[in-house]
Amino acid sequence: MTHLVTNEPQWYALQVLSNQESKVKLWLDHIMETAGNCHLIREVLVPMERVVEIKNGKRLHRHKKLYPGYVFVHAQLYDDEGQILQEPWQLIRRTRGVMGFVSGENPVPLESCEVERIQGQMKASEDNPLPKSSFEIGDKVKINDGPFASSVGQIEAINNEQGKLTISVLLFGRSTPIEAEFGQVGPVDE
Repeated sequence: MTHLVTNEPQWYALQVLSNQESKVKLWLDHIMETAGNCHLIREVLVPMERVVEIKNGKRLHRHKKLYPGYVFVHAQLYDDEGQILQEPWQLIRRTRGVMGFVSGENPVPLESCEVERIQGQMKASEDNPLPKSSFEIGDKVKINDGPFASSVGQIEAINNEQGKLTISVLLFGRSTPIEAEFGQVGPVDE
C-alpha cells in the first residue's frame, strides 16, 4: 500500500534512545509551546498501556510502554509541492534523544489504520488493565514466597484475571499442583 504524502499533518514514527521516550516527548512538547510555527507539530505520543501487577496479594496499577524505543508525532512535514518543511523536520531531528524517523531521511507517514490500532490498544488497557505476565505454560519457575518457597516447578496454567499460576511441584515423591501469584515466583537460577 502506498503512503500518500500531503501538506496536512500526519503521524510519523521516531526511533529514540532506549528509555528516553518520555524525555523526548517533554522536549518536543516544549518545542511545540515555544517554536514560532508550533502549529506544524500537533501532538506527541508515547503509547502506554495500563497493567496490573499483583505483589503480596495487592493489585498495583502502572503504565508500561507499548513500543519501547519509539515516539509518534502528528506533524505537518511537507509543503504543497511535497517538499520537506525544514523547520519542523529539523526541530524534530535535532531533539535530544531522537535517532531519526523510522522511514529515514524522507519520512513516510503511518497508515491511519496503524494509528487507530495504537490508540485502540491504549484505550482498551485504560478501560480494562492487562495483568503483567511474562509467563508461559511449560516455563520452569522457582517459588520465592509463601509455604512452598524455594520449590521449583513447571507452569501448568495461567490465570491472568487473578494474576495466579498453577505450578506442578514435586512434593513427597509426586507431582502436586500449587497455586501462586505472579509476584511470588521468579525464573529458575541455572
